[in-house]
Amino acid sequence: MKNSMQILSVILFTTLLIFLNSCEKEESGCTDATACNYDSSATEDDNSCIYPNECDSCEDDTSCIGCTDSIACNYNESATVDDGSCQIPIDDILEIIGPIEQTVYGSVGETLEASVLLKNSSCNDEQVRARELYNGSGVTQFCFAGTCYAAATILAPDILNLPSFVVAEGDIDGNGSDDTFKSYFVPEEQGEFQVNYRFYLENDPTTNIEISINYIVS
Repeated sequence: MKNSMQILSVILFTTLLIFLNSCEKEESGCTDATACNYDSSATEDDNSCIYPNECDSCEDDTSCIGCTDSIACNYNESATVDDGSCQIPIDDILEIIGPIEQTVYGSVGETLEASVLLKNSSCNDEQVRARELYNGSGVTQFCFAGTCYAAATILAPDILNLPSFVVAEGDIDGNGSDDTFKSYFVPEEQGEFQVNYRFYLENDPTTNIEISINYIVS
């Protein structure tokens, strides 16, 4: 009888333990110890783990991201992850975004227009001048540094202040004027006409770049 009671007690105790264990609530959360939101009490992973960024930071610290090329104008010596923002200077300083030769089609008496995107690809702010190179028939006109000049103007009176790695497109100096270079041509006869424009540095005219605009008039 005594043995029967002992066996019954063991069975009841074991049953109670099983019951109590089955009543324990599973804790859901991030179970990856390498995650920022690791939950040591979680027993079931709920796919909520958030991991450190490229800078191994859980606090959105991105100070390690930047330009890692030492020859770039915006080189960041503390950066260890390159973000593709490096501004690599060129020897010629001035650069045309797009083709240096353009072709425009039109008719006699029509105002034909072309635009040029000029970029300062150096680490310094530069002052730029513009000159027209043309001695053929038709009426020419151009706009530069926010000003449109009278027909047949050869040298732009104004200087364009072009910051480092800025493209002269739209209002770059915030004065309300469009700094995009634009040229206009009103042909007086049919044919092909080439109008050239030269952009050069105010302090060094030998540093320059030219663009050709070919007008085909029918």
